[in-house]
Amino acid sequence: MKLRLALVAAVSALALVLPTVVSAASTLPPGGSAVRHVTAGAEQLATQRAAAGATAAEAARLAAPRLGVITNGPCTVTGVVQDHAGAPVGGALVVWGYYDADGDWIFGNEVETQADGSFTFDGVIATTDGELDVSLSDEAGYQAWSLTFSAPPAANDFVLRPGIVPFSTTRSSNPSWDYWDGVVVDTWGSGGGGTTTLAETGNAYVMPADYDYAVVYYFSNQAVEWVGGSPIPVAAGGTGATPIEVSQSDAQSVLVTKPYWASGKPGTTMTLRMGNWPAGWQARFYGYSEYPYSYPEKAYGATYTSNDVTAWLSLTVPKNATPGYDFQIHAYRSDTESSALDINDFFQVCTLKSSKAAVRSGGAIRLAGLVPLAGHWGSRLAPAGKRVTIFKRTTAPSRQPASWTSPQGWTKVATVSTTRAGAYHSGYLHPRRSTWYIVRYPGSWNADTGQFYWKAFTSALKVRVY
Repeated sequence: MKLRLALVAAVSALALVLPTVVSAASTLPPGGSAVRHVTAGAEQLATQRAAAGATAAEAARLAAPRLGVITNGPCTVTGVVQDHAGAPVGGALVVWGYYDADGDWIFGNEVETQADGSFTFDGVIATTDGELDVSLSDEAGYQAWSLTFSAPPAANDFVLRPGIVPFSTTRSSNPSWDYWDGVVVDTWGSGGGGTTTLAETGNAYVMPADYDYAVVYYFSNQAVEWVGGSPIPVAAGGTGATPIEVSQSDAQSVLVTKPYWASGKPGTTMTLRMGNWPAGWQARFYGYSEYPYSYPEKAYGATYTSNDVTAWLSLTVPKNATPGYDFQIHAYRSDTESSALDINDFFQVCTLKSSKAAVRSGGAIRLAGLVPLAGHWGSRLAPAGKRVTIFKRTTAPSRQPASWTSPQGWTKVATVSTTRAGAYHSGYLHPRRSTWYIVRYPGSWNADTGQFYWKAFTSALKVRVY
């Protein structure tokens, strides 16, 4: 199954929905609307292709992103991007890449189309397994694969024009899942595929010469497969004869249910709920930090086999996960190579540390840490910091507080401001007996970076007093 570069589709005004109500904590999807959807692609390809029996070293090699700008190949590739009606599309982003002898995706380069829809790539590698991916301004796109790029005097000229297929879906009767404003439809065929943002009905992109498979994402962590059977012919500018019709009630889901706020320190053990996976289906798991892009993926060795009931399993956030960002945990169907089902939920990585792990009664400590802050991206700072609240208790907590406004058993210590990078620190504190601390931080959204973080708590920290 060919996989494509990630296209992030903003299809809903809904942001992430968090379990802020105790009764809904196990049903509301922290993965949020399909605005957080990430199509399986270059970053995920190698891990998904790793065999179940791969060694840790092999998995690490396969999981390493292989990105870069290739400009030293012998080929020139040209073409034009058109819409379904055949009109040129200016301002579209076109990416070329290819699959190497190991089956790994290699990113080549990217350009923006001219007003007449044309594009040119120089220095392209000669290959019989090339790919051209189009991203449109409306956050949809289409991909042509299995292309041949040949050295001169060959002319590598391509017209990238999609077909369409009628699409429809029914909503789940579960009110915890049926509130989406739109879905993302990924299609596959022998010569290419499409990514389309749609409401309950519409037309999804498909690529010539046929289509036979689709994955429909209701949320980043809930999706359903559609299998068309035999390849269904479609021409450029044409309409496929077999519609894609799916029901949300058939979708699979993965959900971080513990810790309560899907937030905490690196090394935290998460509980994942696997929902609606049919008996005999298998899933494998991988994850990676939102930042930096060079962060190596974590390929988990566990394989989940469904017995047709809801199941819970544990996976650990890597100890070197980047604080201040999401850690994405993915579940992909692994019992068949013909599946591209890949869904993900999010865990917010944050820290809380003490200047001293143990002090005499009344001794001085200071707390410090880092929380996610939308707009902070590497060296780029957010427009402003935010206020976080420190709480304490003198008996060991069993979990994060379930209440945002009145954390039962916790006493407010102070409210402090973060820097524009999300870092915070307290004044001097003087615990007189062993004390547990926790920090509550608000959510934030930044339109420039597209980042969204929900309100949450850090992991609890014990300071021993002797």
